[in-house]
Amino acid sequence: MVGAMVGLVVTGGNDPLANQIGSITSYLAAIPVAILVISSSLNESYGKYRVSLSEVEEQTEDITNKETTVS
Repeated sequence: MVGAMVGLVVTGGNDPLANQIGSITSYLAAIPVAILVISSSLNESYGKYRVSLSEVEEQTEDITNKETTVS
């Protein structure tokens, strides 16, 4: 909203250009907020569950050639 108001003042009332400036500033403002939300939710406990990032070990055997039987 602040970006759109600044856009209106800077452009002299040009609505389409002010809307573009407002859209760009809202996208730029949303990036740090999204980073903050994601980083604060990682490694938090949610009852018996937890969201986390962890390193995955590489598998040495080829799992695509294993046959599975369905009963």
